[in-house]
Amino acid sequence: MTFSVVVPVHNAELYLNECIESVLRQSYLDFELILVINASVDQSLCICEAWADKDSRIKLLVTEEAGVSNARNLGIELACGDWFVFLDADDYLMNDALELLEKYVEPNIDLVVANYIQDKPIYFSNKITKISAHDYILAMLDHPMYFKQCNCGLTWNAGLLGVNWAKAFKAAIIKTNKIRFETGLSIFEDLVFNLSCLKLMDQIKCIDAPVYYYRITGQSLSRSSTLRSVKQRLDYMNYLQSNKNTVEDEKIRQAFEFQIGQNVIRTFVIASQGIRYNHLIFTELVNFTDHPDIRKIVLKLRRTRLSQGKIQSKVYTVLLYLIKHRMYTTALLIGNTYSKLKNKD
Repeated sequence: MTFSVVVPVHNAELYLNECIESVLRQSYLDFELILVINASVDQSLCICEAWADKDSRIKLLVTEEAGVSNARNLGIELACGDWFVFLDADDYLMNDALELLEKYVEPNIDLVVANYIQDKPIYFSNKITKISAHDYILAMLDHPMYFKQCNCGLTWNAGLLGVNWAKAFKAAIIKTNKIRFETGLSIFEDLVFNLSCLKLMDQIKCIDAPVYYYRITGQSLSRSSTLRSVKQRLDYMNYLQSNKNTVEDEKIRQAFEFQIGQNVIRTFVIASQGIRYNHLIFTELVNFTDHPDIRKIVLKLRRTRLSQGKIQSKVYTVLLYLIKHRMYTTALLIGNTYSKLKNKD
């Protein structure tokens, strides 16, 4: 059984050697490493070329088109493995990552989900569970309601369900159905890709053991990044809204609506960080929230379990009340205060 490890590389020179080395030193040897250099202007290409010259398992592809989704799609096209593993260039794999993933692959399993580590230590139970793709979708779209109910056995936060790393995807499902990342999205493209796969999957295996190191890289807030973040979330919510009516399962459709409603609240918090210097942020968000279809979702959104965090859920409850009553300016002010307290050193 062969793994295809797909790594999009964009201006990643700082961490790239560690990332590549983590794949090449895997205890499981049957893999190919696909490096897709997309619109990099640093030394990333030189680093990748040097590694490719030393190891024949590396496939190198260069594109001038920016975007992580496009890079991953090109990697999928080039991949020949039985299972796909996605890795970001500023992260790395544990030494036995592929060996652990391969150990739990079975004929009736379509996706293997493991765990990850960051700088702070965490206890892992090593619990192994099987869940249905249906339950996984519910937990992915509505963490507060379904994460514990799905009994996936993962001790780390439920956001792991939506990302594409720390997982092994059955390649045949992706290749046969021509599943690709949405290049029109620049946020939550992982979750949308997972959703496209899960619709065609049956059984998921979860292993509460780390295979992946996730590196948090901080980015300072700026006017453009606040506006961009709001627009990214609006694009994501529009995507969900346009696709939710194609879902036949009522429970999953409700989970779609929760994901939209929850992100409306989150977007008010993000937009609040730029209210003093960019009126466009406020205008775009209000126009979106006032759209009749979105307004219906917001008005029927539940008032409890809006987040996994107790304090955050209480803040979201207050914000939801204000948004329902179109008290948008007050919602932004509350969101701004909450952001400052949350991010206080």
